[in-house]
Amino acid sequence: MTTLSFKRMITLAVVLLSGVFCVPQVHADDVPIRVAFFNPQNADDPFWQTVDRFMRAAAHDLHIDVTTYVAEHDRAKMIEQVRTAVSAPDKPDFIVFKNFKSNAPEVLEIAQQYGVKSFIFNAGLTTEEHVLHGGPREHYSHWIGQMLPGDELAGYNLANALIQRARALKLFNKGGKIVMAGLTGNLSDSAASERNVGLGRALEENPDVSFAQLVPARWDRKEAMQKSDGLLHRYPDLSVIWAANDPMALGVVEAAQKAGLRPGYNFITGGVDWNHPALQAIKNKSMHTSIGGHFMEGGWVMVLLYDYVHGFDFAKEGSASVFSEMAALTSTNVDKYQEKFLNEDWDRIDFTLFSRVINASQKAYDFSLDRVLDQL
Repeated sequence: MTTLSFKRMITLAVVLLSGVFCVPQVHADDVPIRVAFFNPQNADDPFWQTVDRFMRAAAHDLHIDVTTYVAEHDRAKMIEQVRTAVSAPDKPDFIVFKNFKSNAPEVLEIAQQYGVKSFIFNAGLTTEEHVLHGGPREHYSHWIGQMLPGDELAGYNLANALIQRARALKLFNKGGKIVMAGLTGNLSDSAASERNVGLGRALEENPDVSFAQLVPARWDRKEAMQKSDGLLHRYPDLSVIWAANDPMALGVVEAAQKAGLRPGYNFITGGVDWNHPALQAIKNKSMHTSIGGHFMEGGWVMVLLYDYVHGFDFAKEGSASVFSEMAALTSTNVDKYQEKFLNEDWDRIDFTLFSRVINASQKAYDFSLDRVLDQL
């Protein structure tokens, strides 16, 4: 069990020694858990805005104070923000962050040095980094856990969805092949590399696809538009571009339209993230699909941290590494999910219902999309 203040230790001891078996509740007069969240992108980034809002809704229900730092794509700035936060007199109890441009080992080292617990989510260590630094609670004792999306499966499912749609529209070249290219994120990000692996696996299983080139576009819409423009000129038969996130897919749509193509009819693209502009593009059929739901990880991390502080170690489930699910939205189901889920009315969700401490009868964590929809 980990406790973060003398007052919390006394409070928990009273509960345990009293033999009271009623369901614990979150009380506003408890000492709040302090969390520093490090957004690697910009404050107005659609995906990270949604991550922050969902996280804060969960934190509100669980009496957690969240301070957000914005790195603006700057690796060094994020590291300095971490150092400043954990060395302050009122340092946080936890830091929550993604492995951004391979900065996680340095961030973990800084948190360890200052005695602050760390939790990675959204993107973990690369394979090479894992060999050197291990996993949670191995080399770094203060690195208590990680929650990662199924990025390899997301890349694989996205590729297959685009290929199947291209077949349905008969987007073959004269040789009977579907000509496809891809746009990926920062090559040092594990999310990009894992999604690339999924793309590669799908290509191996679909011999009627001729893959032209995989090009990095740094997760950025404008850069993706420029790179797509080049790809479309370089490969005249190109009919599909796989994009590792939604902003890049939207950049693809712009480039395709500029080239005189009709995305959704004689050209196909899709991405990952479920961001609002992309869902609108799916509704008007200029984008085929978006794989997503992993923005909810920030909220689920708050649940895990709450339970960890209050005596239930999520690692008892078998691992300190937790993997979240992603699902595909297309024109066939996007309206349903937008109506029930994607209006960001997160205050309607009671996040205390996901806590194993507050709901001791629950036998396992259930962070599924269906369980959230049940509340909405």
